[in-house]
Amino acid sequence: MGVKIAASFSSEHEHIRKHQLEDKSFTTKVQVKFVSYTAKVLPDIQLDQSFRNRLLKIAGHIHQNRKFSTKYESELLVRDFGTHVLTSVDAGASIVKVDQVDSSFLKDTTTNRENIGFSASISLPGIVSESIKNKFSNTKLELEKYMKNVKNSDIRTYGGPPMNPENFTLSEWTTTIGNDLVAVDRNGFPLDYVISTTTFPELSESLVEELVQSVRKAILSYFKHNTYPGCTNPNAPNFSKISNLDDGSCHEPFTNLSFGGVYQECNFHGTLIDNENMCDSLATNNPQTQAFACPEGFEKVPLHEGITHKSQHQHQCRRCWAFFHCCHDQSYYASATYKSFWCRAKPDSLVREDIGFLFGGLYSDRTTNFVTQTKSCPQYFNPVMITSNVRVCISDDYEHGKTFAVPFGGFYSCRNGNPFVDGTVNKTCPKGFSNHLATIDVDCEIQYCVRTDQFSESKFPTVQIPPFSVVPAESIKEAAHFTISHNSENWVQLVDSKIEGKSPEESTWTTLNSAPTEMKNLLKKFTSNVKLNDQSGMSKITIAGLTVGVTTAVCGIVGIAIAVWCNRKHKREYKNFE
Repeated sequence: MGVKIAASFSSEHEHIRKHQLEDKSFTTKVQVKFVSYTAKVLPDIQLDQSFRNRLLKIAGHIHQNRKFSTKYESELLVRDFGTHVLTSVDAGASIVKVDQVDSSFLKDTTTNRENIGFSASISLPGIVSESIKNKFSNTKLELEKYMKNVKNSDIRTYGGPPMNPENFTLSEWTTTIGNDLVAVDRNGFPLDYVISTTTFPELSESLVEELVQSVRKAILSYFKHNTYPGCTNPNAPNFSKISNLDDGSCHEPFTNLSFGGVYQECNFHGTLIDNENMCDSLATNNPQTQAFACPEGFEKVPLHEGITHKSQHQHQCRRCWAFFHCCHDQSYYASATYKSFWCRAKPDSLVREDIGFLFGGLYSDRTTNFVTQTKSCPQYFNPVMITSNVRVCISDDYEHGKTFAVPFGGFYSCRNGNPFVDGTVNKTCPKGFSNHLATIDVDCEIQYCVRTDQFSESKFPTVQIPPFSVVPAESIKEAAHFTISHNSENWVQLVDSKIEGKSPEESTWTTLNSAPTEMKNLLKKFTSNVKLNDQSGMSKITIAGLTVGVTTAVCGIVGIAIAVWCNRKHKREYKNFE
């Protein structure tokens, strides 16, 4: 996938980074692996049925052109099955020794990195015998020098028996491992690699390719939401402890840029229950102007245009035919289009540093604010909505809010660049700033630029888990069950996917030529199910007959009652006439 970030969220990584910062140290790691055997997955192994059904469900959404459902279900797939498929696992045991060494040791002219690495290796108990250490005086001297600079040491075993540092030898430890094995190494490939015309012969090549792209986008979205660019060198002036991807900003100069806040325009289309207007929660004024406009001295910068949908169902009943209630389900569907803007200082105007807003990070329904590590704003900051679910934290309280403020370097998106970087075309950050993902709205990445080096007291970021998009509200109109694909081949849906008790595999799409064969197979399954029902109890025909009989009897009783009532009324009128 190009970016290795998974280990940066592990407890071990956080423990190491914490010691590096607090002890001003660098880390050495020595690992000894014992592999008992390697288990490999056969190349032509069948896919798990539940996993296969999930992919067929996504393929159905693609076929029906349900873009939001396709994206949402793909993100759920990554959440439930991960980003990669294992092809082999090494089973065994390992010993790992991690040392935190004083950073000043690197400046010692009497040693070098090779000697430090060798000393770290032989410092693990049982690796080298004492007789060999004593035989080479230079080796013993280097080891003593190394051990004097070790500030913290941690030895752990994975699999095998517990380690006893006293009288420990590696050969004895390996003989006592037995069946106490763990996975010491893994190999695999991205999840989308298992999707092909071989594993899904019932789908067309074009549909398989779209399915691959959808799952791949979901995997990349997971990595992008968990990537924090910045300076990763602890000795650099712009070092950021929360960053897990170096972006070359370690020595870039800092430029103070003015921020005039954000606002969002919105247009509503459709009808919802109780005349609900989706723009009531999406349209946002600039807090300083209380309008869709920037403060004086600032100009608006287009950021993003998007659309969100909502569908509702209401069960409605009314009296009909004198004695009955007629009921039906009324469906409502609406959408809202929104345009997001942010405000930057005009290039030809002089704006004081205390004019505009302080920036305190941002968060959404699915992601946390890196400043607070929660879905909230820092103290003295207020959230302002942009896009469909991003809340930007801003404050004009310079006296109290400055403590939590982050240097801000603008926004940019897939459609609009950052004017702080020599015009509106450049989709990047100014020098000294790092880009961070705000959200991915309808496949469009929205980035914001900040400097995170000042947050030495902030917590380490936690893993952001998909889905990152909201539950889709696709159009509730009836979908077509017959389509023509890009390669002009006719496709039909075997069974309506909304029928209860039908799996995605049964409701899948197939070519028109192969439909008769597929339907025969489904009819055989249906016939066998009917036979089982006949043996276990009343058949469907018997139940249907009883239902008709009971209904007829009820109608007959009601009819007789009405006739008797009419006859009595007629007799009373006749007596009065006499």
